[in-house]
Amino acid sequence: MPGGPESGKVGAMSFKPASKFVFLDHHGHRWPRFRRVAFWSAVLLGLAGVLFLAAVWIRPVLRLPAMVHELKGHLKAEARKASVPDTKAENWQLYYEQSRSGQERLAKLRGSAEIPAGSEVRLGFYVDWDANALVSLRAHPGALTHLAPEWLTLSGV
Repeated sequence: MPGGPESGKVGAMSFKPASKFVFLDHHGHRWPRFRRVAFWSAVLLGLAGVLFLAAVWIRPVLRLPAMVHELKGHLKAEARKASVPDTKAENWQLYYEQSRSGQERLAKLRGSAEIPAGSEVRLGFYVDWDANALVSLRAHPGALTHLAPEWLTLSGV
């Protein structure tokens, strides 16, 4: 046989054309189905995108109960009222005069107190209205490095 394995010659290869293409759709149903699925997928994806952007960009409105609206109205009315004299400021003047005597007592105690050696900080809190605070301060003046009297507080901050 010429061109066979015995002769040492290689014959030309021949390919038979396939009778059917693998992806051939004789009825033409695949492309319209693909377009329909792609269209509805795009519609759903677009709708999801619009809902996402609406959730991110549109400010949600909090519906408050009527009681909260009423409270806000009362607060606004109170803010609009004419300011009344501050009674706390008047009380402060009286308290300041009383605290002068407390300042003098503290200055006297500071002069008699010994400051312990070392880097340790010992803070004592003193109040004018408690008699035990003064007794305790007199009993342990050498044990404290710092004294924090009550009349050096900040309020309304």
